[in-house]
Amino acid sequence: MPDRSARSTNKRDKECNRPGEGTREPWFLWFCGGLFVLTLGLIYLESTAPYYFCQDDALVTELPHHLLVCRSVWEGRLPEYNPFNQLGEPMLSQGGATYPPRYLAYAIARHLLGNEFALCDVFAIMHLLIGYVAVFALGRQLGFRCWLAAVAGLTVVVAGPNLINGRCWGAFVVPVALQPLLALCADRLRLGSVSWRWSLSVAVLSALLYHCGFPQLFVFVMGGFVVHCLLLSAVGAVPWQRLMWPACALLLGASFCLPVFHVQNLLAASMLPMEPAGEGMLNHVLSVFLPYPLSRDYMPNHFGNKNTEFAAHAYYFGSLFAVLWGAALFDLVRKIVRRDSWLTATQHVWTLSAILFFWASLGPAAGIWKLVAFLPAGLRNSPIRIYPSFVFYCVMSGAMLLENRLRQFEFRLGRCLWLPAVACLLLLYHVSLSFGALYTYGFKPYPSLPPEIVKLVGGDEVRRSRIIGSFKMRSDDPSYPTALPHSLSAVYGIGAMHGYDPVTTARRRYAELHHLISQNVPAALRAYGVRWCLLHRTVTGSYDNGTNPYENQVLFDVRAYPRETIKTIHSVPSAEEFVAVVEFQETLPLCFFSHAPDVGYPLDQHCEGFDVELPENHPGGRLVFGFLKHDEHRAYADTREVAVSDDDWMRVVAEVPPGAKRVEVRYQPDWKTGLIRGALTLGVGCVALTFLVWRQRRSEKVKPGTADAKTSPSPL
Repeated sequence: MPDRSARSTNKRDKECNRPGEGTREPWFLWFCGGLFVLTLGLIYLESTAPYYFCQDDALVTELPHHLLVCRSVWEGRLPEYNPFNQLGEPMLSQGGATYPPRYLAYAIARHLLGNEFALCDVFAIMHLLIGYVAVFALGRQLGFRCWLAAVAGLTVVVAGPNLINGRCWGAFVVPVALQPLLALCADRLRLGSVSWRWSLSVAVLSALLYHCGFPQLFVFVMGGFVVHCLLLSAVGAVPWQRLMWPACALLLGASFCLPVFHVQNLLAASMLPMEPAGEGMLNHVLSVFLPYPLSRDYMPNHFGNKNTEFAAHAYYFGSLFAVLWGAALFDLVRKIVRRDSWLTATQHVWTLSAILFFWASLGPAAGIWKLVAFLPAGLRNSPIRIYPSFVFYCVMSGAMLLENRLRQFEFRLGRCLWLPAVACLLLLYHVSLSFGALYTYGFKPYPSLPPEIVKLVGGDEVRRSRIIGSFKMRSDDPSYPTALPHSLSAVYGIGAMHGYDPVTTARRRYAELHHLISQNVPAALRAYGVRWCLLHRTVTGSYDNGTNPYENQVLFDVRAYPRETIKTIHSVPSAEEFVAVVEFQETLPLCFFSHAPDVGYPLDQHCEGFDVELPENHPGGRLVFGFLKHDEHRAYADTREVAVSDDDWMRVVAEVPPGAKRVEVRYQPDWKTGLIRGALTLGVGCVALTFLVWRQRRSEKVKPGTADAKTSPSPL
């Protein structure tokens, strides 16, 4: 006689694993409730720490560059080149400037908020909100009840690695939005046949991820998408033939990336070998499950100077789903030991993906990270950067397990309402302590410069000379920006010999220049038109900058400079206790003919290059510009291209004919080759997509009614 209880249990298990079978809860109320909690948390962060998403590199490097790019676009210029830092550096081909949402964020910050310095915060909040909506939609597509989808969305968005990394590196908020959208597309394969719109959506999402300007994140997130699709096929949820659709989508996405990839690859080819750096999660596992004060941890790589006692919250994301993922892992192991058919459970796709990402995030000690040795140099740094991807898959795995158990035991809403309440309280507690950063500066973006400094080094003087800063590498001194450290000079439109971009300075051209400068610093400063030095009090010792050796490195100690080469030291009455302006003698102008170096011509500098107007009846000759020569530089005299080369100091030198009135130097990388390759790849992708569409329609005509039905649509 058949066992009715067993038959009932099997039927109930099938019901639990059926996607899209949610309860009759009002999804919109739960969605808005989660959105309210998220908004509350963001308001608290921004009110407690204004410009919350603008610290560390985001404050001193990324925001200056993004402002320069956006201002240039608003002026109708192509932002190819930054003339204000490091003697001129590439900008558009570096990456990040081709990411459309950044311009939307700038438009909101500049025109709606009236504060372009809020760009980073608008950019981050915009992606966090999209991420919440995407995770909620994914949860509903997977069949989560409404409150579980809302709590999962909240957890992913305010997870410690997303908040802390997002306020230090702006690109880290991009996967918060795009990874759930890609996972939503991957899971859509499970529900039936897809169309050309699906492939185009995946292609656009993958291209956006690449264009955000952080290739390492692209590799991690797209790797997760590929693994997700393969695992769905491995467990039998997706026929292997259907995997041709994501393959075609990736081909289309590659075509959108190739133009930027080509110019970036040319730059990367000139980079010096870089050893992998940065630790993994091996020493921070406890903080995955427990908040402060139950876990007392340190910031990644022992970075951070403020709020370090709450460092555990750089890894924490609310306990609930971390514990549930542990339970899912136990369930998976139990089924393997009992030799159950665990490969047929869609839930384990998320569990296995989380295992893979967590294993990789542990770093070289765990073994799997060594596989990235085959990747280019910049992609091998900081295994901990893959940890946010683990958080996403961990949350979805834990939520899937919880949903199945709630259905299996038929819990009603009233009997489990305490779960979302406890989860939200833990997340709010977590947010209230998430004020750590890899470094916290003591100023907000960006204070006005003292008028005495503007009078000396700003205005028309920018067209004739440049500055160098004498400051310590990092400082929480509120007056730190008065020395225009790192890339801050770009914000004020003042040319500086220094800047901060580890990728740029890792190239051979800059390494050769630094070696050349070290041989004779006074002569190098003279050759590149450095007339002014901003001496900050962190160097003079009147400000206690702590004991960290790296933070106390001095970029350029003007006090060790030969006294006979210093013309005078200008006081700054409005900021006398913070900074002094040192003026050097016998500085060459930024533009001059090699046969008359004492006669300078004012330069106009902008994000396409630099221009100069020459006097009438000049004899022509070698016109020298105080900028580092790149292979991509082109020179034009009265719109006609002329020869351009470099001299002994690696400066740009243009061969100008007699009588030329205007000389323009442009930074023009090889976009043509990348565009051609992208167009060819796009053509192949379109042919492949057309074939898939034709094959799908032919199959439906031959066998009507057998095509996969689109089941369980998301209520969103």
